[in-house]
Amino acid sequence: MGSLFANENRSSRVNAVSNNGGVAVGYQDYNGPWKSAVWRKNPAGGYFPNEYLLINPAGSASDEFNQLGECSAVSGDGNWIGGAGDYANGGQPWIWSETSGVVLLGDLTGGVGSGRVSGINQDGTVVIGWFDVDFFSPKIPFIWTPTGGVQNLNTVISDNLGIPLEGKQVYIPNNLSLNGRFVVGWGFDFSVNEFGDLFCFRLELPENLSTTQSEVASINIYPNPTSKYINVTASAAVNSAELYSINGALLLTEKNPNAVSQIDISSLEVGIYILKIATDKGTSTFKVIKK
Repeated sequence: MGSLFANENRSSRVNAVSNNGGVAVGYQDYNGPWKSAVWRKNPAGGYFPNEYLLINPAGSASDEFNQLGECSAVSGDGNWIGGAGDYANGGQPWIWSETSGVVLLGDLTGGVGSGRVSGINQDGTVVIGWFDVDFFSPKIPFIWTPTGGVQNLNTVISDNLGIPLEGKQVYIPNNLSLNGRFVVGWGFDFSVNEFGDLFCFRLELPENLSTTQSEVASINIYPNPTSKYINVTASAAVNSAELYSINGALLLTEKNPNAVSQIDISSLEVGIYILKIATDKGTSTFKVIKK
């Protein structure tokens, strides 16, 4: 597959591949941190050289703070890629597609850990993975949907799905089926002893998982790109809006419904931002371009 810096003895690795082998994803090493690497099939044979996925497509491809972290998963059709968070985006796990750009999935560690995607369904509406806090702390498994946001998988299993864990704790959800219905992985059973016995699991999710939190609302933001205002309309009551930098820093919070309907970003620098809109029917995330 090759490495962009083979002449400097810097390695690369493939972690996942699409169903037809057309898209392979992994990491490229150069200056220490493992950064995203995507290989695409060359119709003439072999693969094109790997490329970084960029936080800001208009920014520098050689800027480590503009390069997404290691790719760790790809959807079956190759349209969605997921990976690990690092210093470039506040440690948040992420997914990416050509049409959406990067979507930051959130955080369950209070800002002290980092997350990693391990599986994506075919259309990018169900994502699984885990967060690392430190060497001694348990891993935090997560599941993400556009309406439910990022949630602790153990909580979803016990509270949302009503499955008693009885002393068991899921640590790592390793993989997700293409239809988003089945999760496999492992954890520890602490009902046996204080150290826990290892167990493996297969979890079946409901078909309507993406709306188990609430019925999805139709939200429209415009204009986008914009130089001054973002207008927000929705089919449900809008409760709040949060605007983040592409690195995951919270820049603006609006909780007044009147203020949420038109958000002033004129003071921000030109670039790409992440807008999170919370309604009575769930939360949706959008990429906003300030021009």
